[in-house]
Amino acid sequence: MKFEWFITRRYLKSRPRRRFLSVIALISIAGVALGVMTLIVVLGVMSGFSSYLLDRIMGTESHLLISGKRGGIGKYSEIISTLERMEHVVAASPIITNLVMLRSDERAAAVIIKGIDLEREKRVTDLDEYLRECTPGPIKNKSLNSTGDASLRGLSLGEEGILIGRELARSLEVGLGDRVTVIAPSLMAKITDYTVKGLFHSGFYEYDSSLAYISLRSAQRLFALGDVATAIQVRLDEPYLAPQVAAQIEEKLNLPAKPWMQFKPNLFSALKLEKSVQFIIILLIVVVAAFNIISILDMIVTEKTRDIGILKSVGATNGSIKTIFVLQGLAIGLVGTAIGCGLGLLLCYLLKTYDIIRLPANIYYLSTIPVEVKGGDLIYIISAATVLTFLATLYPAWRASRLDPVEALRYE
Repeated sequence: MKFEWFITRRYLKSRPRRRFLSVIALISIAGVALGVMTLIVVLGVMSGFSSYLLDRIMGTESHLLISGKRGGIGKYSEIISTLERMEHVVAASPIITNLVMLRSDERAAAVIIKGIDLEREKRVTDLDEYLRECTPGPIKNKSLNSTGDASLRGLSLGEEGILIGRELARSLEVGLGDRVTVIAPSLMAKITDYTVKGLFHSGFYEYDSSLAYISLRSAQRLFALGDVATAIQVRLDEPYLAPQVAAQIEEKLNLPAKPWMQFKPNLFSALKLEKSVQFIIILLIVVVAAFNIISILDMIVTEKTRDIGILKSVGATNGSIKTIFVLQGLAIGLVGTAIGCGLGLLLCYLLKTYDIIRLPANIYYLSTIPVEVKGGDLIYIISAATVLTFLATLYPAWRASRLDPVEALRYE
């Protein structure tokens, strides 16, 4: 291999007699670099988008959801105690959810209202982190523009307190301390007034624009349920164990348990499919660059016909000649891959650090582009580029190894 690598280095360092070959080599390197860079950025954005949505969904809806049968879940405190003694279960919280009409003096909106136990809720979801403004004491601020974080500590919803998303607050044109009316669906619509005691911002538009929280007792009274819950949320120490824990809960408690993977299956299936399709489509850029490598190696073989004849006449084997041109093509591809990796990672860093591109949150669920470069994706990209480059070298290298030294030197 030392002999082949020595010749390869000489060929790579030497300036081709035809300047056109140098241009084609640079185009080949640029093509591979562009393809690899684009793949890294696109897959980084797709992975970041999936992780962002997953984090927001699990941060709002928990890792497991135990649904009640008709009439709700009675004795939920005992069930929660049993759950919290199970392996991998960190905490559990009772909830009541229903669709209601929320109305202010100016506007109205259909929202999902969620009755919660605040103390338990902050152990199961990330509501405490999402809270941006709250009124644990007297109402002093009714602005929607505050960016300071608040906390559930010390906050009491009581019978008439409600937490709503910032986007919902903007839609209803209300702020802290304002009164809103909840109209609960029933044969005779029940109308109850609440005071806005907090605004939360999860970063997930669907939740921020259509979700509201009231206390569990208030929800029980609003929907005339008695001392029951419609579901129980469960937080795990390892989210990806949700299906196994769900099966254990169903067997032990005889209640249906739904892991987080089933909360929005269509969304995550679409994202996964789109990521795979994007990988295949953009990989075609690397394929085009690989064809350029075939062209340049084929022309180099023609230019180096005399050299190949001399090498063969002094004892170089067909395998050695083939290895020389394979190494030469791989060197071009690997240089392009390295440049592409560097540029791709740099661009991902810039997109992640600075808000270069802003998105309409009501369309894309979020306002900025999230980026997460996964090591597995990086390995796939580098491997794909290397394999395509290697395949592109095979025909020119085979052609070079088949040259007859007598024919190669006949006219020299």
